[in-house]
Amino acid sequence: NTNPTNINVNLPIGFQMIEVDIKKKEFEMKNIQETNRNKIYMGSNYKKIEYDIEGSYGSTEKHWLYIESSRSTDAVNYYDQDGSLLFSFTEWGDFDMGEAIKTSLTNWQDSRMKDLTIEEINKIKNNGK
Repeated sequence: NTNPTNINVNLPIGFQMIEVDIKKKEFEMKNIQETNRNKIYMGSNYKKIEYDIEGSYGSTEKHWLYIESSRSTDAVNYYDQDGSLLFSFTEWGDFDMGEAIKTSLTNWQDSRMKDLTIEEINKIKNNGK
């Protein structure tokens, strides 16, 4: 029989039981670890997403963006792969930072989008100085 789910193999007595027991223990350990993680971090959700940036000579570099979302205050924090805080915002008000970012990515004609002054352009070009 070539169906991998129906392969008959003569195994020593107890071998299959040990394999099942190991998988059960691995499952139990994973559940314990997940439960402990949830106890430690139960006030927030944590996710990460991989993204690409342009590397040297037309190559692509992979990086991780880490996201912490508070369950109690609607605050979202973004960290680089070294754990440094990139920015954070909270979802309060009618037009919060999340909505502003979404608008800046999707609709440059929105009436809330304003031109920068020369001073503001120089400030961001000089890293806030």
